[in-house]
Amino acid sequence: MKKVILLLFVLTLFYCASDDSKNGTLDGSEWLVDENDISGIFSLFPLSLDPEFVSVSNTDLTNNSLVGIVSSGSSVRIFPYAYVLRYEIINTSFNGRDYAFSYCPITKSAIAFQREGIFRASGYLLKDNMTPWDETTETIWSQMLGKGINGERINNVLQKIPVLETTWSTAKSAYPNARVLKFNTDFSRPQEPSDDNDDIELPFAEELIYGIVESNLYSVHFFKYDDFQNSKRKDIIIQGQKYIVYGNATKRVINAFKVSDFDSFQLLEDDEFPKVLKSNNVKYDILGNSTGGANLEKPQFAYVAAWFAWRDFFGGYSFYPNE
Repeated sequence: MKKVILLLFVLTLFYCASDDSKNGTLDGSEWLVDENDISGIFSLFPLSLDPEFVSVSNTDLTNNSLVGIVSSGSSVRIFPYAYVLRYEIINTSFNGRDYAFSYCPITKSAIAFQREGIFRASGYLLKDNMTPWDETTETIWSQMLGKGINGERINNVLQKIPVLETTWSTAKSAYPNARVLKFNTDFSRPQEPSDDNDDIELPFAEELIYGIVESNLYSVHFFKYDDFQNSKRKDIIIQGQKYIVYGNATKRVINAFKVSDFDSFQLLEDDEFPKVLKSNNVKYDILGNSTGGANLEKPQFAYVAAWFAWRDFFGGYSFYPNE
């Protein structure tokens, strides 16, 4: 495991191109977290601002390549992790809303959030997780905590946007009309962060797991893909809120939806995917959208990450899988 993390860390440094005007350390700045958990130096990654998006048919990816999906109403955008890897943060706009999409290749975590100004990967790592830096306030943020850890907006919380993680095979089949982040041909093609060795069981520490983070940022509820082998639906209550969690190991998706009651929702058959739930004759897809315009709200902060990363950030306060 240590060798894997070291290799990914070296790859991360390789992809990072320093900016001479913003390079070094933040001497004298106060950190919200233990400074012993911070590694690397302040060396900004390349900027990705308003990149081009293309059609599914104009995208060349292997079926098992991992992607993140962001939706706004019926509009869907797909972010192949292999294309995000060079920057780790993509600054874009969607239906009049400015947001950033971030991916950390070490912790294998992807989140999206509303932005004011421009974000770039800072070069610092917090417990091996990338840390965004915003140009406007020069605040350093924690991706997996979703809040500021150094600078003007320290302890402020990012306004998150739900990301659905899945494979390219599932994404292109479920959303053939989506727009896909275009690969930047200015750089050599990176190795795709994929799960091609499906027949090889990963060590549990490296397993990718979906977590719903409670608003106190201490407790997390975890779900493995294997948890949904017998049933694709789990009903849970978190901080008084009811959630239906849908999981499909074959399609490689897990998502949670806020509901007012469990009994009014029925699970749909697999052949209707990406539609997964029905209530009062309204069918909802894996993104929580329906053709009638009614949408299901997702958790405020939920995403997929490697188990070792969840353990390092929330190990003392977590609800482990199957508990």
